[in-house]
Amino acid sequence: MIDLLPIIIFVLFIAYAILAVFYLVSVGKFLSFLKKTHPGVYADLGSPHLFFNNTPKTFWRLMRYLLKQEYLSSADSIVVSRAGMIRRMLVGAVTLFGSILIIFILMVRQGINSNS
Repeated sequence: MIDLLPIIIFVLFIAYAILAVFYLVSVGKFLSFLKKTHPGVYADLGSPHLFFNNTPKTFWRLMRYLLKQEYLSSADSIVVSRAGMIRRMLVGAVTLFGSILIIFILMVRQGINSNS
């Protein structure tokens, strides 16, 4: 089974990379959508941008908005739908990353145990 770990970690890493690209594109489009259609919410989040105004403060405001599902209070079904999708991608990315990390640790431990 341990011989499969490098293959599994490679497949998970590819899935993680693809998910990360989709996540970043979705967040960028979502922030542009919020800026145009819900400027109050956009301002409450600190007027975030994917790259240019991505400070720790705006990052944590966006994470809180997504993870605490604050978007559910919006009357706009598009906001709820898009934010929910982004939240699911975020949770999936964190899960994939955690899985990759655990498998990597198992590989390192196996390598240390086989050298002993």
